[in-house]
Amino acid sequence: MQAMSTKRHIKSPLHAQVPLVALAFAVMIGLNFCFTGNISQKLILIASGIVLAAIVIAIMLRVSAEKQKSDAKLEEAEERAVIANRVKSDFLARVSHEIRSPMNVILGITEMQLEKKDLPQDTMEALEKVHNSGYLLLNVINDILDLSKIESGKTELAAVTYDFSSIINDTVQFNITRFESKPITFILKLDENIPSKLHGDDLRIKQILNNIISNAFKYTESGEVGLTVFAEVSGTDSTVTLIFRVSDTGYGMTREQIVKLFDDYSRFHEEDNREIAGTGLGMSITKQLVDLMNGEIAVESEPGKGSVFTLRLPQGYVDSTVLGREGANRLEQLYIGKKVESKSAPQITREYMPYGKVLVVDDMEPNLYVAKGLLSPYGLSIDTSTNGLEAIEKIKSGMAFDIIFMDHFMPVMDGIEATKIIRGLGYTKPIVALTANALTGQAEVFLANGFDEFIPKPIDTRLLNSTLNKFIRDRYPAETVQAARQLKEKLDKKSSTELPDLSHLKALVVDDFLPNLNVAGGMLKKYKMQTDLVLSGKEAVDRIKSGETKYDIIFMDHMMPEMDGVEATRLIRSMDTEYAKKIPIVAVTAVVASEATEKEQMFLDNGFQAVISKPLSIAKLNAFIKSWIGDTIDGKANADKEKNMKIDIPGVEEKKIMELYDGDMEIFLPVLRSYLSVIPDSLDQMSNVTAETLKEYTIKVHGVKSTSDSIGAEEARKMALELEMLAKAGDLAGVQAKNGSFLQYERTLLGHIKTWLAKYDAQ
Repeated sequence: MQAMSTKRHIKSPLHAQVPLVALAFAVMIGLNFCFTGNISQKLILIASGIVLAAIVIAIMLRVSAEKQKSDAKLEEAEERAVIANRVKSDFLARVSHEIRSPMNVILGITEMQLEKKDLPQDTMEALEKVHNSGYLLLNVINDILDLSKIESGKTELAAVTYDFSSIINDTVQFNITRFESKPITFILKLDENIPSKLHGDDLRIKQILNNIISNAFKYTESGEVGLTVFAEVSGTDSTVTLIFRVSDTGYGMTREQIVKLFDDYSRFHEEDNREIAGTGLGMSITKQLVDLMNGEIAVESEPGKGSVFTLRLPQGYVDSTVLGREGANRLEQLYIGKKVESKSAPQITREYMPYGKVLVVDDMEPNLYVAKGLLSPYGLSIDTSTNGLEAIEKIKSGMAFDIIFMDHFMPVMDGIEATKIIRGLGYTKPIVALTANALTGQAEVFLANGFDEFIPKPIDTRLLNSTLNKFIRDRYPAETVQAARQLKEKLDKKSSTELPDLSHLKALVVDDFLPNLNVAGGMLKKYKMQTDLVLSGKEAVDRIKSGETKYDIIFMDHMMPEMDGVEATRLIRSMDTEYAKKIPIVAVTAVVASEATEKEQMFLDNGFQAVISKPLSIAKLNAFIKSWIGDTIDGKANADKEKNMKIDIPGVEEKKIMELYDGDMEIFLPVLRSYLSVIPDSLDQMSNVTAETLKEYTIKVHGVKSTSDSIGAEEARKMALELEMLAKAGDLAGVQAKNGSFLQYERTLLGHIKTWLAKYDAQ
């Protein structure tokens, strides 16, 4: 809503003097009669004039009072409207910032994880659902903000030169990927006479098309969705009218529904489609954007038969070069009968820029985590600050960065104030606003206050990528950029040859203790093996029995509650399928040295192919995989890896960690964090040992023992082993006598681990 004028309505001088004029007029009439009549007539006429003047004065005073009252009410209403508009804008700014900040973390972290190639399929699917749901929520926020911008008259078109094919590619790819699970055939038809290079607001055109096409997919359960585009070229100037026709075989609409289609918050078939996401603002925004672009939109629809939307948008064109039949065919063929790979995270080619240095300024640690995660693949040197004042101090100390990414709202000192001060120091390097404040006009505000670019949160990785290329890669000498590319190729080649690629194999890992699963899963990831993790023998049996996933190998723990590894293996071997009888099953268990031979034979007699002793290590896994797949693995493949793990945790032996993980923090840190997360619950469950809970206690202390071994906590392992032996022997009194000191030692160890991790993360 545009702000109304608050200018006062001032009474004119003539208006103020009307009562006096009326009085004078009456007196003049009276005086006139004074010279023509007798005394009584004269007195009567004078009195009548005075009465008439009094009546006129009374009427005018009342009118004036009413007008003043009306003016006051109008001024008050105008002031209320201005205040209400300001309150709405402030509210939208807060909503945008407060929702976009956590959405930045959710979408940023899921994008980082989705780009990993070694995630289990079920994990990948779960992350894609989180990522897609996050963007649906973000679209709701954007719809509300867009409507507010349009209503306030603040929406402006940003005309640029663009490729027509990019609009088609981006729009179709976006919608097919989102709705590919539906049994819908998508049909694309393009006019060969469409100009290749156009001039207009391509982002708004994509927004309009996405709103219409996504609705077509949403409200069509099966059948067809089509997009046809052709052009009408003006013969008088360099303009063309693009005509988009979007058709579907969905629910369709009645005449009454079509009339209300472009109203705010209108949604049809609500009772049958409550699961369909949306605010009902999309078509209202579409109509207003079309009007803003001097375009037209029309709808034809029939219930049960589908709808056809026809959109006419005038655009400028650069030259006479057209798409041509070959170009149109190429675009059409991309989407005929082709299943688009579902991948929520944008696929981006990232330049390796180890020569670049950036500073990220944000008061929220999760936002810093996301920013560092999205920037790390570029090989950049990344520094951080938690407020504007810290950033200023770094600049004053002489530090220089290729880019400063600056948040807006921060305590101590916000981003705009900090940027003004930094510019006042003579700093000329790029400063980019990285903020959740995404209201209209914010980009202009930032640019006017010393910023070079504006990236709204949640961070669009494509926009981030182009910003880094623009402000870092393109400003360095070509030889520097080329040298970095060659270095990246060497690093990638070295990484790919360190361990065999077993990405074609699937493994099932079975252990009742989550930290142990993390150890095995983390190590198997180094081989790119597809890995599923389950917490019980019964679940493993159910997986093999269902046959939904065919595994190439099973790594099975021994001691587990409900069903142990031996029993689970027997049940698998007893199944009436060749797959179940022959699948390799490897026992992964804590074996006392004196019992090793006897234990190994027991496992082999019960259907296992091999035994790997805990704690699991890269060396042990390499040895097993070498014998299992017959490939030669260089046990020293990682020998040249920098051994930079400084583990100074009281109670944890660094030497053992080096042996277990070969200096690989990527494996060790998740194991240590998992230990810190899971062990406290186990200790709580072990605190009250009775005759009834002794068997459960035995399993718990066994898990703590093997997990302590996996983090190099030798003293904790020894204490847990002693308690396990006492529990197995049924010595309740012995367990109760030693359990208290063990629990106290473990809790102290957890405190040391927590302190060390905090220091490590702060580095």
